[in-house]
Amino acid sequence: MVKAIILVCFFSLLGVLSSMSFPYESPLSFWLDTIGKDTIEIEEIKIEKALPTLEEKFEQKKTDYRTIYLLGDNKKPFFISRTGIGANLNKIYNHFSKSGIKARKLQRFFENEYEDDSMNEIWKPYSVEFSGLKSDSLQDFQIYYKPTFSWIVQASHYDRIYYIKTKLKNYLDSVEAIRSKLRLAK
Repeated sequence: MVKAIILVCFFSLLGVLSSMSFPYESPLSFWLDTIGKDTIEIEEIKIEKALPTLEEKFEQKKTDYRTIYLLGDNKKPFFISRTGIGANLNKIYNHFSKSGIKARKLQRFFENEYEDDSMNEIWKPYSVEFSGLKSDSLQDFQIYYKPTFSWIVQASHYDRIYYIKTKLKNYLDSVEAIRSKLRLAK
């Protein structure tokens, strides 16, 4: 209690002394000017959070939706041990149940989304750089001639460039037909 009263008196005194005008230097100037004397200026540092990679996002979904991966698990429902053959009834039930079927469907959706995102990460920069197309025609080309995930992952740099160049010739020969097909698909 006494310490609190002393602190209140000290801070109120600081307020009174700082509002008073002195002909020369203020007695509080030593205390108020320590920031300028005791510190040095350093460069500004920006800390940015790194964006997760596609693999990290996919693994995060697996941990977030852990129950879906448990419900959809129907691999190896039977096993052989020393005493005989066994069956995991949960896996057999999940194979035929409605919740197990829906869980596997959601798993396939997550896997397709991962494959699509990783393919776009490779395909779109290549098509922008080597096709020379802009805006709507580039978007139409990317959609119509999008390769499969397995091919684009296994193909070499030169195979991808060759694919773009050959498909670009096809695209430029039949731009209007491709655009009408894409409009009908929407």
